Order: sequence, then structure tokens, then C-alpha cells
Amino acid sequence: MPNNMKKRIQAQRILSLCSYFVCDGSACRESCCKGWQVLVDDRTRERYQKLKGAFGRQVRFFVRQTEPPVLRRIFGRCPFLDSDRLCSFQRQGKEELMPLICREYPKEIIGYGDFCEISISLSCPAAVRVFMDHLGRLSYEETEREYTPYWSVSNNDSIFLDFLQKEREALLDFFWQYELAEAWQGMYAHIRGQHEWVVRDRLEDARKVPLSMDKAQQGEYALFWQPRLSFFKIQMLDRCIIECIDHGYTRLREPKLYPLIRKYMEFFSKLEVEEADRFFDRQVRAICEENHTFDMKYRSYFSLNLQSLYLQAYSSYHILREFLFAVLYTELVMLFDVVEYLWKGALPDRARQEELIVVFERGVRHNPQLTESLLAVIREDFL
Repeated sequence: MPNNMKKRIQAQRILSLCSYFVCDGSACRESCCKGWQVLVDDRTRERYQKLKGAFGRQVRFFVRQTEPPVLRRIFGRCPFLDSDRLCSFQRQGKEELMPLICREYPKEIIGYGDFCEISISLSCPAAVRVFMDHLGRLSYEETEREYTPYWSVSNNDSIFLDFLQKEREALLDFFWQYELAEAWQGMYAHIRGQHEWVVRDRLEDARKVPLSMDKAQQGEYALFWQPRLSFFKIQMLDRCIIECIDHGYTRLREPKLYPLIRKYMEFFSKLEVEEADRFFDRQVRAICEENHTFDMKYRSYFSLNLQSLYLQAYSSYHILREFLFAVLYTELVMLFDVVEYLWKGALPDRARQEELIVVFERGVRHNPQLTESLLAVIREDFL
């Protein structure tokens, strides 16, 4: 998505979950001032240029003149993180010197045409806690506050944007009527059929594709494999983990993700492919039967991902991609829950569940380079 931090857009919709969020401050287990590459928006960079004296020179020194510019990290941390694990700009009452993304995190603010939507990132422990407190279908609410988007999705096709908004609501209505895997299969047939028309610029034909659980209506993209709690087969998930997620620096950069990957290999690597699929399905079922909250968590996590991702097809017209990523992220969270379950011999408690989501979001979900690698696996092994 192109960077566009200058344009101010009147926010029209904010995810209801955002109103419950309260930052943990110095008590945060996973400080947002560590491990992230912090973008410096144009307006904040202009403020830095106007700072005088030694303070101004010091601030400007820590801005790398890349495109877009980013803050230099010291030992993986923001240079303005003080000894009390708080932002020194914030402590000094100079919040206007914090980059836009720091002032708004964990909100995700994306512009679409003449409006923007504000969602929330579950890479933040406090945001995950709020998510777990409010499982279920979420909604967007109108707000009068004016937000500056981190990113703007470029296009001038207002008809297609209207199509995406209406289609997203129809998909969510459908999803919440059925069991997880059944809904995924029905949605896939529908979106795959629509995608074939969208890429040909035949939107009216795309509108006619039925959204149904009837295999006959689903047509050539109906999936006839035996119903299970997963959508992608373990063979594809394995490639995503081994070839993409488990990169050379995982042990250093994602120390909490690394042992989960090692345990995954320990439990699954000795199984034959079909046996591994059945094993994964049995373990997910066992988890959901032992505690029904897990099923609701997976459904809610997928629903939130679809809400956050679907409109991003506005620039690429690749509606199928956004759906498949929402499914993939959910299945990987399921898989890491299974690994934890097998590893510890008991269901992860609420605190550990929250930590696992944060670990996954920070190590996988919000990694642009990794996203492209995962997409390549989806294309080769599934599409």
C-alpha cells in the first residue's frame, strides 16, 4: 500500500473494540517501542527539522533518511525509549514529536477514497485482552474525530469500493450462521467465483455469484473434501512455517516464536501427510470440545481479520487474496494453540492464549516481507 501520511481524512468508521482499549504503559509485557521499525510521517519530520540546538540535532540524527524515513533502533529499541520503559517525548509533554504511528498505535488507520477505517492491531497485549473480553462479531461505528491515516489505498473506482463494503457485510452475515470450516468452504467458492469476474472488470457478473452452502450452486469451486475444522491442509501450513516463518534470524528476532516452531517440528515432522492432517483436526476438535471458548476465539479472530483486510483489495482487485490470508492467519493461530496443548499437556490459560496471539501477530501477521512469501506458498500449493 502506498504511503500517504499528509492527507487528513474525516474518519467515518472506527471498530467498536477501540473504545475499550487502555494502554498498559510501562507495565506492558511487549513494549511497542521494541522490535518495530517506526515510520516517521511527513508532518512529524517537518517538526523535527524546526527543532533548534543540540536537542534538534540529536532528534534528527536518529532519523534514517530512507523512503519512507524510519527511526534508527538501538539494540532493537526506539532511541527515545527511556529507562522507565516510557516514551521520553510523552514524558516531557511533547507528544507532537512522536511519529503518527506511535501516537495512534495499536489503532490501524487506513484511508479508502474519501473516508478511512480505524481497526486495531492484536500485536499489542492490551488490545488482545480487549479482544478476548469481547469475542464475537464486531462492528464499525461512525466517529466525528478527524484522523490522519497511516496509509491510503489508492484507487478512483468508487463503484468497486461500494461493492467491497457491501460484500464484506454479506460475507460476515453468512460466516456467523455456520460452523467455521463449513463457512470457509462456502465463502471460498463464492469469492473465487467473484474473483474471476472482478479481474475481468465485470462487476455486475460478480454480483450474481451465489453465496450458498449448496454445492451445486457453488459450482466449479466447491470443495468436496471431508469436513474438518481446518481449511488449508497441513502440508501447506508446514511450508509456510518451515520455508517462510522460520527464517535464519527467528531465534534472535522472535525468541518467543522460535520454541513454538521447534515444538511444532517435534510433534508433526514424523507423521505422514494425511496422518498429519487427521492429527491436526483431532487436536483442534479436542481443544474446542474441552473449552468452547477456543472455537469462538477462532471465529472471532477470522472475522476481525476479514473486516481489517477485505477493503485492501480496493487497489489490487484481489479479493481472493484477502480472504485466504484471513483464513491462513486463523489456522496458524489454531496450530500454535495445538502445539502449546501438546507441549504442556493442558490447554493454555487465558494469559497464555493472549501471549500466543501477540507472538504470532508480531512475528508473522505484521511482516510485509513475510506476507509476500506466504502468498507465494498459497499460490503454489493451493490455487
